[in-house]
Amino acid sequence: MNKIEKTAKITKVVIKSIWWILGIALWIVGLTGIFLDNTMDSKFLSWMIWGIMCTPFIIGFIVKNAKKGAEDSARDGARHYTYDSSTGTISNHPFAGYVFGFLAGIFVGVLFGPIALPLFFVKNVVDIVETIIEIKRAA
Repeated sequence: MNKIEKTAKITKVVIKSIWWILGIALWIVGLTGIFLDNTMDSKFLSWMIWGIMCTPFIIGFIVKNAKKGAEDSARDGARHYTYDSSTGTISNHPFAGYVFGFLAGIFVGVLFGPIALPLFFVKNVVDIVETIIEIKRAA
């Protein structure tokens, strides 16, 4: 491993570490300050606000989930037909299915954000440790 690769890996480790420390800190603040204190009128609303706080750290998961939901719903919408008796036309609705699936995917991603963030945190801590071990072996 040359010096440029080593510097790039060290920079990646530092930035990733700061990013995930900030993420888990906001997760803890959301857990203690929003969800457990239940400063909102309902637990569901406080859960969703907590999920929105987790969103920047798991945006890839949310977008992937929304894209998959949109594709599945577009396929489903293409299979469902409506008949307009005034014009005599039959149409399917892949675009409406796509939009509905995308919005549902975003909603589900935010809904599972407080559960997904700690899982991604652990996964990334393992990745960081593996990268540090790799850097040490190359030294």
